[in-house]
Amino acid sequence: PVPAHAVLHEMRPLSFNTTGFVAPEDMQRFLKPVIYARNFVHEYLPASARRAIYLDVDTIVQADIASLYRIKMRHVLAAFQEGGFGPFDNCIKLNPAMEAPLHAVGEGNGFPGFNNGVLVFDLERWRSDQT
Repeated sequence: PVPAHAVLHEMRPLSFNTTGFVAPEDMQRFLKPVIYARNFVHEYLPASARRAIYLDVDTIVQADIASLYRIKMRHVLAAFQEGGFGPFDNCIKLNPAMEAPLHAVGEGNGFPGFNNGVLVFDLERWRSDQT
């Protein structure tokens, strides 16, 4: 196997505008474009990259994460939060326009969400499914 390595990429402009998003002062950090870069990881990495592991900057790694890379996946994305899900209220705080769609699917302020600070992407499937 090819040893893992890190490559720095210049941040690309987002394909959408975040200026309409609002947030209380303690949540302003979620409005920065770099927060959304994980949604475009398949565009940053070369076509030869089969998978990617995303770690938030505040994630503390205490063991080898190679098993995450090799995990059997049935979907494009694998994510898990020990202890269950929390409400997705922050999404509504950031973009009040999200409240109506969330209520429409029966969730609203109690919409279940999770911290996506550790993600595994199946890039081959993501690209082939054009997800």
